[in-house]
Amino acid sequence: MKILQIKFKNINSLKGEHFIDFEAEPLQSNSLFAITGPTGSGKSTLLDVICLALFNQIPRMNKVSKAELTKTGAVITRHQKEAFAEVVYESAAGKFLSHWDIQYNRNNNLNEYEMRIRNLITDEELDIKRSEVPAKNEALIGLNYTQFIKSILLAQGEFAKFLQAKDSERKQILEQITGTAIYRKLGMLAYEKAKAIQQEIALNKQRKSDVEAKLWEDEVYHKKQQAFQLKKDEKEKLVEELTALQKQKELVDEQKKWQIKFSQFEAKLAKIKVNIKQFNEANETKMQKHQHTQAFAEDLQDWQKWNEEVRHINAQIKQVSNEIEKLKEDKEKCLKVGSNLVQSDLSAENFSVKLEDFRQKVKALESDLKEVRSEYSFIKKPLQQDLESLSITCDLNKLEEAEIKIKQSASSLKNELNEIENLLNQNAIGEQDVNQLSNQIEMAVEAKQLDQTISNLKEQEDELNEQSKATEGEIAALPKQLEKLATDLKLSKLQLENLQLQEKQELLKASLEKHRANLKDGEACPLCGSLEHPFAEENPENKGEISAKIEKKKTEINTLEKQHQEQKRKLNQGETKLEGFQKQLKANLEKLEKSQQIWKERFQSLAEQKADSQWTEFIDKLKALRTALERKSKLKNQISLIDSVLVNLNDLQKIAIKGKKVRAELASIYNGKEIDNEVNSLKSNWDKLLENLRIKEESQQTISEDAKNLGSKLEKAEQDLLLQVKEKGFQNIEEAAASRLKELDYQALQNQLTELTQTQQQAEIDVKHTQQAIEELKGKITIEDLEHLQQNIQEKQLELKETEKLLLELSRTIENQKEFKKEIQALQKQIEQTQAKNENWLLMNELIGDKTGKKFNDFAQDLSLQHLLSMANKRLFKLNDRYQLDRPTKDEGDDLVAVDFHMGNERRSVRTLSGGETFVVSLALALALSDLASKNVSINSMFIDEGFGTLDPETLDQTLDTLERLQAESNKTIGIISHVEALKERIQTQIKLSKNGQGYSSLEVV
Repeated sequence: MKILQIKFKNINSLKGEHFIDFEAEPLQSNSLFAITGPTGSGKSTLLDVICLALFNQIPRMNKVSKAELTKTGAVITRHQKEAFAEVVYESAAGKFLSHWDIQYNRNNNLNEYEMRIRNLITDEELDIKRSEVPAKNEALIGLNYTQFIKSILLAQGEFAKFLQAKDSERKQILEQITGTAIYRKLGMLAYEKAKAIQQEIALNKQRKSDVEAKLWEDEVYHKKQQAFQLKKDEKEKLVEELTALQKQKELVDEQKKWQIKFSQFEAKLAKIKVNIKQFNEANETKMQKHQHTQAFAEDLQDWQKWNEEVRHINAQIKQVSNEIEKLKEDKEKCLKVGSNLVQSDLSAENFSVKLEDFRQKVKALESDLKEVRSEYSFIKKPLQQDLESLSITCDLNKLEEAEIKIKQSASSLKNELNEIENLLNQNAIGEQDVNQLSNQIEMAVEAKQLDQTISNLKEQEDELNEQSKATEGEIAALPKQLEKLATDLKLSKLQLENLQLQEKQELLKASLEKHRANLKDGEACPLCGSLEHPFAEENPENKGEISAKIEKKKTEINTLEKQHQEQKRKLNQGETKLEGFQKQLKANLEKLEKSQQIWKERFQSLAEQKADSQWTEFIDKLKALRTALERKSKLKNQISLIDSVLVNLNDLQKIAIKGKKVRAELASIYNGKEIDNEVNSLKSNWDKLLENLRIKEESQQTISEDAKNLGSKLEKAEQDLLLQVKEKGFQNIEEAAASRLKELDYQALQNQLTELTQTQQQAEIDVKHTQQAIEELKGKITIEDLEHLQQNIQEKQLELKETEKLLLELSRTIENQKEFKKEIQALQKQIEQTQAKNENWLLMNELIGDKTGKKFNDFAQDLSLQHLLSMANKRLFKLNDRYQLDRPTKDEGDDLVAVDFHMGNERRSVRTLSGGETFVVSLALALALSDLASKNVSINSMFIDEGFGTLDPETLDQTLDTLERLQAESNKTIGIISHVEALKERIQTQIKLSKNGQGYSSLEVV
């Protein structure tokens, strides 16, 4: 991973926008460079920019949020409204731009920060949320935030602390640096998992013990089994006895049921016999007469059928006669309607011809009327449109009134035209001057606006001059006030230093109290040699009073500093304000001169033409003349159109007179709506009436002939049938026909008689079978005491119930014993399975598990430390071949050991190393950690923060040689953050940061 560009704005003390391009000169050809500047100038801000743009975190704050920024006021340069950080980097995944920004809204509240990533190869922005950007950068780079700052940013103080820490502290620091807290978690996980397994096994063992306590002893269990068998045999005997009693009870109950059935069947048989008797009394004679007619049943039916046909034909003859009379009446009505229509008498012979002649006459008049209406509409429609265009409202159905109104409008328009022509003549305006007037109006409007602009600019100039004078007056006294405050502040600080020095002296004196008590006048003081000791007995000034004066003076200095800052702020604001006024005055003057030049070139002559009138009055006058000129042309067109309208109105009046005449003639002969429909309807009705009358008359003749033939046939049949009827004892045919039942009725009576007979036979059989069943049951009942049978059954049932209850309790006891044994076996098996299944977890707990995870973490950190020391020694050998780092033995305490090859491989604590030696060893550790943290990720950018000030010139040169060699071998971009002068001279390529007097910093690449 390599950082190619950094771009940011208003981050910490670096106000404004800044850009560093590591691919441009001089950084491109000098990959080892220094980041220099005084303390607080913002050297570490460059590293904050990188972390912000990639991970929304900075080392001094960790995760950045709106709430945190609002609370601390960090990151965003003070008094600025927005900030952004942007990094272009290259990794194995490609080339990307990561952007972070934040800004204040119009209510002076912070908005949420925004983040995004752009793929610079495809020039496409990744479609992800802002919260997903840090994780996406982590995936693209191959390092998380912790690994990134340990691989890219090498802070010396952290590794010096690591060198001199105790073993437990060193392991904790190494865990944080390498990000290997997972081993502690694994140890805790092994402990927790084993604890859960052991708790599960203990729980199952307790459950097993609880179940074992419920088991009966073998002797007791055997007695329970014997008692169960005895009760089982007793139950079987009771069941046999109870079954026998219940069977006898069932036989007795069945006998009672059969006796009830016997009584029911006897009653049913008696009722059936009564029903048969009643049926014969009601229907026997009727059925016999019907049977007597069976011999001539068909002849009788034919006679009845022909009689019915005769009655039907007679009815038809009567109906047809009535219909013929009705048709004749309708025919007369139709003739009358036709006569009324044509207004003359019609007959059957001339009905159709006269109707057709009348229709042709009416249609001719209707055609003439239609033609008149069409001609009327042809003139009326355009006439109406012309009137609408003239804005004349009148009713064309009242033509005379309309003519008067139109003539009045024409007169009014001509008067208006005369007035407009007089106005135009007075101002010498011709019809061709419309465009010239429009141009003059546009120029007059522009001249009015420019005149107003010039007036506004002059007013603004006066206002700005007044504001500038006021501001100059406000800040005139501020420099002297600032100078006086600076003098007072300097004096107060000197007074504070004197008081603090006095306090130290008093503290020193206080430490010599026991010596002061031994001083004697005339004898020399062992400290100062004085023979006089005025303060041997008391302190000239109380210590508490001096402390109070110091605190008071600090408060006074703090107040003076705030006043100085406030006055300085006012001076800066006033100077900025004054500078703004001067810029506005200059711009205002340029606009004024430009506007006056335009006025002179374009609008001077127009202003002379305007004379003393106002621009608005002048523009209104020009607009009025243009409107009058346009109105004149329109009035001429309207007057010409009215003349045309009056001609058309005269034609319309003539057509209206003609239409009235045709309409009157038509109304005199016909007032209907559709002559064709009326004539066609009458002719159609007439033709239908004639046709229907013909058909009915023919039908009447046919029916009369049928009636005559049927009468002859009926007379012959009556002679033959009468002889047969009298032979069967009937007086006449009508009596025989009346005795004849309907076939369905006769069949129903016959079926009813048959059903009654069969029901009687079945009832007799049921009575006989019931008697037999009662006799058979009497032979099967063996118990004589039937009254106490139910009581005996109930006593046996109670005895059986008690026996079953005891038997159930014994059975449950035996089954429980079996279930308990099965449960014990299952629990034992579960315990063994849990132990076998989790044997590895239990073993892992013995090896690496404990409650805090310390056991496995210590082991892992020992391995990490050994690996780290091995990698650090490779780096250290290139920096200084005198020392090699090693882990301490048990006899050497907790400190890391430095093996001194120049002193016969002497082993000594790293605490004995000098400041320069400690820096060299720490640098080796830092470089080793960078290799360790980056793992398989290629790190091509690195920043080393401070620590070079402790090196002697030789070691510094050697260290820089090593870093240059590291840069050359790995093609890394290495930035060294320092303010050491010798390092600045050695490394010519620098990113220089400098502070100004307002608390801001500037940046320069040299």
